Amino acid sequence: MAKMYRWKRAWQRFTDEFRGTHRKVGFSGWNTRGYKRSQRAQDEAYWALIRVARDFGIKVYLKPDLGESRDSHGEKFRVGGHWDSRGNAVRMVYRSFPILAHELAHAVDEFLGYRYRKPTGELVASGAGYMLVCASAGLVSPTADVAYAKRQGATERGFEECEERILQVFREMATLINVPCD
Repeated sequence: MAKMYRWKRAWQRFTDEFRGTHRKVGFSGWNTRGYKRSQRAQDEAYWALIRVARDFGIKVYLKPDLGESRDSHGEKFRVGGHWDSRGNAVRMVYRSFPILAHELAHAVDEFLGYRYRKPTGELVASGAGYMLVCASAGLVSPTADVAYAKRQGATERGFEECEERILQVFREMATLINVPCD
């Protein structure tokens, strides 16, 4: 069996989770060494993304509270990060590589010429951000990213329409921080 790139496994897991075909895998313990390695890799990738943001003139702010928003069902939720295209800035509640990857995926998507709103923009950012986290720091569960995209109104039909965009945004981001993606 040929070895599969980490980003390809991440893409398969994200696709399976979105379509509801993801098989639940049980874990039998906590691997401290692997966790520490993953945290170190996330820290390195976080600072690489910060440097990329600075190179593109994107300001990154940490704010204690970004307030609440409503999802596609009208339910309130706390905002963890926000991409402000007019101010060319990312605002986050705390320092987090997954949140920064998601918000910068919005920026890259916009820089590539797409100006979509919810739910398509959130689906692209969730998929590309998830894949960047997996490719640079190790596989994690796609459940939270898929749930967020679906909460914003993403559907399976919408997913099929923007699969190529998700991969394109991921590849652009991976290239910017020197993560192998081919």
